[in-house]
Amino acid sequence: MKGYVFYLDLLGISHISRIPDYSDVLKSKISQFHSIINENIKEIKNLKYHLLSDSVFLYTNDDDISSFFTVANIFRDLLKDGILCRAGCDYGKFEILHTRLDKYNIFGETVSTAVEMEKVGKGHRIFVSDKAYKSFNNKLKEMLETIDNLNENSLITKHINYTNYTELYIFNWIYINNTIFMNNKSFYKFDNN
Repeated sequence: MKGYVFYLDLLGISHISRIPDYSDVLKSKISQFHSIINENIKEIKNLKYHLLSDSVFLYTNDDDISSFFTVANIFRDLLKDGILCRAGCDYGKFEILHTRLDKYNIFGETVSTAVEMEKVGKGHRIFVSDKAYKSFNNKLKEMLETIDNLNENSLITKHINYTNYTELYIFNWIYINNTIFMNNKSFYKFDNN
């Protein structure tokens, strides 16, 4: 299979889990996280998920960039509920193993790269690999004719990782308007304010 893989991980959960008598807070945050994921992807046919406690893999089987907009909405909803998350994204081939125990178990280089991308930075951000950046920009250029006030460089921007001075890309999810996320180009709207 080939597509986008996002790895989303809640921030602060390992710290909360070490505090005595905070298991109810921990359960509440993880439950909210799962609910927000489910609410945002239940109508999206090409976006699948695999939950792992306080993290989730979201993946597509194509190069449709609407998954970025769905992840932007997830980030917005998490922030509204006071939950911080960080994500990594890659584009490429990966495998799915179907078992009775676990419906969708994904693995491969793209999955590993998505996890590595999540770890390269700090904060409530979505870090994007070179392959995902190039694929996203190619698809975005096809859409630019129907979108006002957007250029191809405003949604994913290049930054320097000052821990090792490498370049990395960040998806600027905050620019995405809260009223989109349909799998139809006519519903895409962007807000650069």
